[in-house]
Amino acid sequence: MGALSNILAFDYKKFSKEIIPAFVEGETSELVKSEIQIRNIAMLELGETSLVNYENLSSVMRLFNKDLTQCLYGKYFAADAANIYQTTMTNRYPNKGCWAYEDLAFLFESLVIRHCVKYFLSVGKVYRLENIIESIDPRAQTLIDKWDQGSNIWSHGSGGFAEGIAGWIDEQEVKELYSLFTYIKETRDFLPPNEAALNSIKGLLEICVNENLGLLYGNDLQLNLTPPFQYWLILKLDRLENENWNGYPTFRTEIVRDYR
Repeated sequence: MGALSNILAFDYKKFSKEIIPAFVEGETSELVKSEIQIRNIAMLELGETSLVNYENLSSVMRLFNKDLTQCLYGKYFAADAANIYQTTMTNRYPNKGCWAYEDLAFLFESLVIRHCVKYFLSVGKVYRLENIIESIDPRAQTLIDKWDQGSNIWSHGSGGFAEGIAGWIDEQEVKELYSLFTYIKETRDFLPPNEAALNSIKGLLEICVNENLGLLYGNDLQLNLTPPFQYWLILKLDRLENENWNGYPTFRTEIVRDYR
């Protein structure tokens, strides 16, 4: 049932101070240039000869708001070395050599995960965080909604349903949500009661409060974990610098909390 739901604790300061500016600078920034190279090497190894170099990325990023949660054209844009095109569902790549939002979503996802994530938690195959937890407190529910779907521009649809990054909350929002956890409960009308899911989410929130981290939510996020994960384990991630799985980062894992 559904896409694999991933919750990642990540370094929000690094994300906001380094990753976002790198994307705004475009394909010439060192962080973005390195990620493009890693992805294209992987694509060549997989037999793909049509590579994406993200020409004109800096112009495309002007379509986004400053925290990269919204885009003027939504998901319907494409670009080449000189132009940006507003597209439709049936006209995603108007010219030969264009790249589009789908390409950018994969690049963004892999770069954020490679440089910012610290902990990993999977709570099953549920599509949406709202299918696991909810709150009667309006502010807590607002934070859950933002964490779950606040930046849905980055989800992609090349291989399933609602894959990719769905949303995130920063360190201060994490602390606020943790302080309101008394008002958070399992979403009873969707899944059978599952204390492991609820407790593991609370445990990850606690870690984030202690280490001043943000939280990111998505489905079927592209990262490789060794050894493989199990549900309701909080895993500390140690990136293996020179190992990439189909272009995506690989991490060695350490179990820090077990809610099975």
